[in-house]
Amino acid sequence: MEVDKVTAAATAAPVSAPAADDATPKAAAPITLADIKRNIGFIVRATESNQHRLTLRAIRNTTAIRTRVAPAVLKEAVMAYVPETHPARAQMLETLDALPAPAVEAAAEPPSEAASMEVEGEKEKDPAAPEGAETPEPAKEKWEEKLSLAAPEVETYVCMLVLAVVLRSGGETGALLPLANALLARVTSFNRRTLDHLASKVLFYCSLAHERAGRASDMRAPLLALHRTCCLRHDEIGQATALNLLLRQMLSQNLLDQAYKLASKTNFPETCSNNQFCRYLYYMGRIGALQLDYTDAHAKLTQCARKAPANTALAFRTAVQRLTVIVQLLLGEVPERAVFNAAGMRAALAPYLQLTQAVRLGDLVEFNAAVQQNKATFQADRTYTLIQRLAHNVVKAGLRKVNVAYSRIALADVRAKVRLDSDAGAEFICARAIRDGVIDASIEPVEKGAGGGAARCLRSREQGDLYATDEPQRAFHRRVAFCLDVHNGAVRAMRYPEDAYKRDLERAKRKGALEDKTEEELAKEIAEDMDEDGAL
Repeated sequence: MEVDKVTAAATAAPVSAPAADDATPKAAAPITLADIKRNIGFIVRATESNQHRLTLRAIRNTTAIRTRVAPAVLKEAVMAYVPETHPARAQMLETLDALPAPAVEAAAEPPSEAASMEVEGEKEKDPAAPEGAETPEPAKEKWEEKLSLAAPEVETYVCMLVLAVVLRSGGETGALLPLANALLARVTSFNRRTLDHLASKVLFYCSLAHERAGRASDMRAPLLALHRTCCLRHDEIGQATALNLLLRQMLSQNLLDQAYKLASKTNFPETCSNNQFCRYLYYMGRIGALQLDYTDAHAKLTQCARKAPANTALAFRTAVQRLTVIVQLLLGEVPERAVFNAAGMRAALAPYLQLTQAVRLGDLVEFNAAVQQNKATFQADRTYTLIQRLAHNVVKAGLRKVNVAYSRIALADVRAKVRLDSDAGAEFICARAIRDGVIDASIEPVEKGAGGGAARCLRSREQGDLYATDEPQRAFHRRVAFCLDVHNGAVRAMRYPEDAYKRDLERAKRKGALEDKTEEELAKEIAEDMDEDGAL
């Protein structure tokens, strides 16, 4: 919501008064039944012409409607477009009657104009025009006929709008579950491809209602059945939505093994929407991070961050960035400072910046202090389990700094610099770091003075020439493999002309007919020549 502009008082020099348009905020036009009818017109035309883009246009326009529509207007839409035989019609009307009327906000964003909601290339009168407009009788009859053909789609759209508005009102969610179950059963009883996008939205809102009521596990069996049905019907948007909802529920309930098995046994549809694909990449990245597959998790999270919408979905992009930062730290990399200064994310990523600084410095005490200070935030973000694994990375970063700075150092000094508990623990950690290849050093005994006994120290080996090893070859191989993957993906994404093979077949048939005709003409000429020779 925009902030009202305040005019500063004149002090030294007189300031001209602002214009009336700048001083007074524009009042938002109320949502009427005509706005809902306009979207219904898109759905009717989408059903008639089998163009999913019109259905998606109606769904995009619904965002402005569901945020400001009054329950009375929505009740009129239910009475006008939901048949009386609908099993949940009476329950929808009762639920809408119980909702409070929304307060009209003066500074709210005005709704999109009717011209912006017109379908490109269509200049005809909108069949879903307001009731006050004069419409010829033949046009009305044609509109009623089209509306009857698209009755399941229109009914599903209105039910989706009711679920969205009731969930947004923040009322009693438990009372909404019977309505959500009834609407879901009604929508899944149809088998129409023009209904797929609307049915997926109803499925999402039903799952959200169960999640807010604390009964998300009740939707697991229906979602699995719906996913199987969508796979059999080639309903790609429904298949993607059901899969993402299942992964979301399993991860929220810490069912990591089940989520991993489900993801490994299913395939995400390639031609699905970008938003669903971003959600799938996020869930797969989270599964990979919890399964200790940090490389694959980082690749998926990076791809998700690139494909996510740039101007919207700030909360989703922030969640992706939080998880990406932790995975990078677990990989031994330090994120850039610009990541934490992104627009709208600075406050949310401030605790993770403290963690990054502690890991970069290798200070175990500072790391533990940052974790204890922001423990509630990490638990709310569901990243506390991954952050607990970073303690070993902090120790390894400290050992790298010691290994680079000293050619030989006593283990007691290593313990003091890395801030470990005991000398024995420092020796064990150094031995493990040497075995894992974190540092290139060795642990050697050192003789003290007379009667002092023996001590042990960490001796660093001299750093050789990196180009004398096979590391450049491995790095070059990784880059070549990445370029080949990009090339193969581009080749698979190419769209060839439809029915190109048919044109080749027709050309081959014409060529074959021409060859056959030529042979017949040659045979006739030979026969005529033989007759002439016989006559002579």
